[in-house]
Amino acid sequence: MSPHMTRRAMLATSLTVAAGAVAFGFWQGLRSRAELEQPPAPPLLLSEDQAARARAVAQQHPTVQEVAGFVALPGSQAPVNPVTGPDGRIVAVGVWFPFDEPRTVRATWVHPADWEVNWPPTRFVQATYTVENAEGIFVWVDLASEQVVRIEASGPYARVAPEEDPFVLRGELRDRAIQLALDAPWLKGLLTEDEARVSEPPRAIYDRHGDVWGAAVSLQFAQPADVSGTFPFVDKPEYASWDEMRIIERTVSQKTSNLVVIVSLREGRALGLW
Repeated sequence: MSPHMTRRAMLATSLTVAAGAVAFGFWQGLRSRAELEQPPAPPLLLSEDQAARARAVAQQHPTVQEVAGFVALPGSQAPVNPVTGPDGRIVAVGVWFPFDEPRTVRATWVHPADWEVNWPPTRFVQATYTVENAEGIFVWVDLASEQVVRIEASGPYARVAPEEDPFVLRGELRDRAIQLALDAPWLKGLLTEDEARVSEPPRAIYDRHGDVWGAAVSLQFAQPADVSGTFPFVDKPEYASWDEMRIIERTVSQKTSNLVVIVSLREGRALGLW
């Protein structure tokens, strides 16, 4: 599951705004040839010692120990990658323990909610739930403290039952998110009580500080609907925060059985399609 937060990969797209592209091209044209030919900055790399220490810490985590029999590689060979903090420095090591085959695993998982603005993280989403079709476990080890700050089962087809998913809105927030989506003025011509329904519980969207910012509401039509006209779409680059997203207008003409509406609980309105 981004993430995110599985997830936190979970809602990601990148669109280019024409005006920004024109401005960027203009300023690029003013730069000297020498500047444009400078080599790119070298990638951030982990030292062998950092990788080895992170693998050792991650292997000792109780959850990793519980599923050790499923892991396809020796712990010393687990793939690693650097994790950069808010200032761009390497602050942690991500360690991936791939399973021998997709598995169903139940454990207490930990997601840092504010890691993009605070390192070490100060706010966490911690919950016990079952993940189906997990292809491995992803662990973040903080380099300074050598503590695990993130652990989750993940995979492209990993699934958490809605009743256990900590990122699913419940109660009053759920009802409010659904109503905001159904009340979107630009969907009035498409949505009637008989034509569309909420296909799954709304998923919470968090800002950089770990606070609930909005929700993604999935709507399903009883049969493919003709979606034609100009609609607002939410534009959020992959690594940007949701409170940095933009709304762009797009003209579409197609049939679809599903729509995802992004709503802002802070602003109390539906923002656009996803």
